[in-house]
Amino acid sequence: MSSDNDNPFASPETSNLDLSHPDPDEDYPLVPTTRAVISEVPPPYRGAAGYGWAILARRVSQVLISIIGIGYGFIVMTMLPLSPWQQHWALAGLFVVFLLSMLESLLIGIVFRSDQQFWQARMIQQLKRRPDPLFRADQEPYQFVTLTSGAVEKPKPFRLTIGQPHTLDIGLLRAHMTQREVLLEGNLKRYRIPYGSLWNCELCELPLDTGNTWVIRLVLETDDGPLELHLCPADVIMRKSLFGPVLASTAEPLSAEIRRCLVPADKW
Repeated sequence: MSSDNDNPFASPETSNLDLSHPDPDEDYPLVPTTRAVISEVPPPYRGAAGYGWAILARRVSQVLISIIGIGYGFIVMTMLPLSPWQQHWALAGLFVVFLLSMLESLLIGIVFRSDQQFWQARMIQQLKRRPDPLFRADQEPYQFVTLTSGAVEKPKPFRLTIGQPHTLDIGLLRAHMTQREVLLEGNLKRYRIPYGSLWNCELCELPLDTGNTWVIRLVLETDDGPLELHLCPADVIMRKSLFGPVLASTAEPLSAEIRRCLVPADKW
């Protein structure tokens, strides 16, 4: 998937959600006999869940907190050495900055703690409004998933850090065992992945803050050749700094369900 996420103020709902081509030298365990179909969600339904603006709001809040903290530190440094009363005011100001940071984390935590309820409900609401969805909202079971970027960005000039996985889309995934296909209605795109369209289906780790998180990596055969898709159960990327990474035991049930639906039994 595209890893171009340099502009923290760009809404994911208006970005190009392009899947990346995997390493051409990679050896795949499967040989596809058909192709997956990836299409845009048509307007006005594309991006209507509002998830991109939620990510944007968090990015803006984090940038503002950082600016306040850096600006306050600069002001204090210009006043050195501090008199006793200035030291008291400096400590009070530092405490206020700390409270603002904690308040931002608390508010984000309250909003995204209920991601399975809030965002899944938003996607179900949008699914009901779409005229020609891949599946209907009453065709349960399906699961709320996050689509993430895959490979870590390489360091760029004048940047001290490398990029981490970030959210590209959210959606509802349904494994249709009878027809042997996986259907994914995303906020931005929709995916029809039939039996025999995979090059690979595996669990893999991606760096996430100080640890790793597990995602399901699918390599699909499409009209544009092999393309990668990374799926993560629930809304892990938005919650990563609050509730920790996804463990292998969390991602394995979804991975197993996809394999049962799309992969020959002797390749499990």
